[in-house]
Amino acid sequence: MFDIEAVNDITVYAFEIMYAGREILGEDLEVVTPEVYVKKGTWVGSQFDPEAWDTVYSGKTIPVVIPNVTCPGPLYDDVILDHGIKLKAGETYGIYITLKEPAQLW
Repeated sequence: MFDIEAVNDITVYAFEIMYAGREILGEDLEVVTPEVYVKKGTWVGSQFDPEAWDTVYSGKTIPVVIPNVTCPGPLYDDVILDHGIKLKAGETYGIYITLKEPAQLW
């Protein structure tokens, strides 16, 4: 979870996520299923309140591509939103990005 305070009006269309799967956690991931939530105002105090959040991305899987290297590191993927998140200048928005699969997300 993190906050974005918009300096100007902006629309967010995508997030890049970094996660660990098979190499680090021993999980054999073929796809990941990100979920993205947003709320007006800070995330602080709302981390345990599902009613406070609006879902902006859910249910679409992204194939996991494991690089062919000797010492694999974290994996990266882009989460492209169906509809951009419109943020107004001077406002704070809480963002929560998670995965349905058992993977460590940074």
